[in-house]
Amino acid sequence: MHFFFGAMLVMSALIRRHRCFFLFTALGLFGFAALRYDFGNDYGNYYRCFLEIRQMGENPFATEVLYTALNRVLPHFYWLIVLSSLAFVGGVCALIRKNVPPEWMWLSFAVLLINPYLFLVNLSAIRQSLALVCFLCAVPFAWRRKPLAYCLLMLMACGFHNSSIVLLPVYFVVNGHPVSRRATVFIALGTAGLLVLAKGLHQMLDATLLTLQLTRYRHVLGDGLHNSLRATLLSSVSFFYLLWNMPRLRGRTLVYAKLWLIGSVLSVLAFRVSMLTRLEMYFDIFSIVAFPRMLARPRRDETLPGFLNNVVFPAAILLILLLRYDSFFHNPMWESFCTYRTILGA
Repeated sequence: MHFFFGAMLVMSALIRRHRCFFLFTALGLFGFAALRYDFGNDYGNYYRCFLEIRQMGENPFATEVLYTALNRVLPHFYWLIVLSSLAFVGGVCALIRKNVPPEWMWLSFAVLLINPYLFLVNLSAIRQSLALVCFLCAVPFAWRRKPLAYCLLMLMACGFHNSSIVLLPVYFVVNGHPVSRRATVFIALGTAGLLVLAKGLHQMLDATLLTLQLTRYRHVLGDGLHNSLRATLLSSVSFFYLLWNMPRLRGRTLVYAKLWLIGSVLSVLAFRVSMLTRLEMYFDIFSIVAFPRMLARPRRDETLPGFLNNVVFPAAILLILLLRYDSFFHNPMWESFCTYRTILGA
């Protein structure tokens, strides 16, 4: 698997020479995703639920009507794997193709693959990855100020995973309004305040779950789990990098950086409530386009702050992703990702 990811990164580096390598990279990732068997933490659970829905009449996803419909219509569970893989890989590759210059696409694929929570975990989280694809399709409509299309796609997302209802207000974030330096200070202070006032954060999240009728997630909120201090400090590197650069960004780069910033805030707050990493998955995916677009901007600042911003911070972010990639495969929690199997050998 690691050799395959390396080969995909080499392939993506050749895109700047010929566009056909983008297609080869996309097809390679789709093949990896579509042929997987018993790979990932949730594979077995989804397979059992597929059998329950079709054979026993039980439905643990009764309120997620579109996902239920897929389980009833598709003749075999493997077709569900193929279809969800096509949707996820296709959506991600379309996001890269439309928003990243060819000479920087290698970085998009690098961030996608060396951050296991973007590619591998999304493959395992089938319902949420389908909801994520709806969100990817909805963001351009929000950017063009078409609220009806955005809301319809968000309703579709809810049909795959109820948690995506929280994405409805994101419509008001997806715009070209610049972020002032004062606003970044408020964001930093607000995030720090929520870290300090942990009880207030829990109460706010609990009230939100009740309002959105997502009561089945309240037990996750009360399980007391939280991210480690080490993970939080590493996450804060991207958080401060985004805050520092946000006032200078414009256009689509600004939009995608805003979405990535939301994910970074959730990652930091996960120090108090690990449940927030589930919502973070909806936003971190935009780092694969925001990060390359930020680095592709003309850079003429030769001062020490400029060097830190243009070289040190980006290098630190990539190093952190590599460290997380290594720790991911040494964490017993993700042991099911260590051995890649295909349906050809099943």
